[in-house]
Amino acid sequence: MGASKLTPDMATLVALGSLAVHIEEYLVSERENPNAAAADRSAIDTLLAMSSLRRWLSAMDAVALLPQKR
Repeated sequence: MGASKLTPDMATLVALGSLAVHIEEYLVSERENPNAAAADRSAIDTLLAMSSLRRWLSAMDAVALLPQKR
């Protein structure tokens, strides 16, 4: 991780950007193209499993900067 546990490293920043793109595509393709939605869903799952992203999310959660899951 970067200088602080709350500062994401480059891999985490790339994952966050990729998540944003895949989520936008998923929301559109879910209605229009279920095959594309499946590919985006797979990419989202893979990105969410990244250890650097998990560590960063954990650090953010530890200082109450993330919403609580329902």
